Amino acid sequence: MVLILLVDFTLIMRPQLGVLASAGRKASELSADIKKTRYNVKNISSLEAEAKQLQGKLNGVIEKLGEHREAIMVAEHISKLAEKYNVQVNQAMPLKEQDVDLSDSDKGEFLAVPILVNAEGGYHNFGLFFNALETDQVFLDIQSFEITGNPQSSKKHFLTMTIMSFVPKKVLE
Repeated sequence: MVLILLVDFTLIMRPQLGVLASAGRKASELSADIKKTRYNVKNISSLEAEAKQLQGKLNGVIEKLGEHREAIMVAEHISKLAEKYNVQVNQAMPLKEQDVDLSDSDKGEFLAVPILVNAEGGYHNFGLFFNALETDQVFLDIQSFEITGNPQSSKKHFLTMTIMSFVPKKVLE
């Protein structure tokens, strides 16, 4: 009798108990998912309102950027180039009050937007960064730069430069 119970438990009951335990875990997970779904369905209107509010904020930011969206993207591109050569950009921003309309010149329908860049790095890194700017696919022109010493480090210096970016007016309209 004991032998029959032992064989019955190991061959029949044990796998069934494992399946029941697994089904119990899955039922718990399903129950938690159902509760979460019910909560989300109840709060869908507040989530939609939050999405509309965030969309309004995004539209406000886009409106503030106005016609300098492309110039800001160029400033971000400059920051990525600098990062590639271990130059830490502290600030890269378009100087919109100094825009130059080049539509009557030989450069075509472009708006020249100067971008002010403040950065830190070593001389060698600055040289590599300048080379990358000059050979980059985005047309950039280094207007001026100044390198000053860093009193806290002899290997790091401060760079202040103005880069002229040429943005097609078609993109801005």
